Amino acid sequence: MDQSGDGEAEQEYKELQADEFRDPDEPNSFPSGDTVKADRADAVAEHAADRPPTPEEERLAEQQTLDPEVAASYEAALERGADVEGEGQITP
Repeated sequence: MDQSGDGEAEQEYKELQADEFRDPDEPNSFPSGDTVKADRADAVAEHAADRPPTPEEERLAEQQTLDPEVAASYEAALERGADVEGEGQITP
């Protein structure tokens, strides 16, 4: 990884940390500049499947029996999340 700016990224990260979240009984631990830059790159990277499913994988998936309890739980979660506002809200 490019070394230029590692110290700056690390310092910026440290400055952004709020004192209220620090545990006074634990030593402070900060990621290196390389880690901060890698995290930033990952945050904007495309996240997609590495490949489409094979015909065999599709066939096997279609043969699976769905658990009715899991389906009911999924539907309940959809209903609970439908009206969420604020943090956790998913907007199309």
